[in-house]
Amino acid sequence: MGKVLLEKLLRSCSDIKEIFVLLRPKKGLGIDDRLRKLLALP
Repeated sequence: MGKVLLEKLLRSCSDIKEIFVLLRPKKGLGIDDRLRKLLALP
């Protein structure tokens, strides 16, 4: 859900300057690993 909302905001609201993404460790992955995985997705 969060990725879809983020994509919708970036496409429809061109005046957004910053978006803060909050991550927490999950499923044995640390925050850094989850961020890398999120950014690697198409």
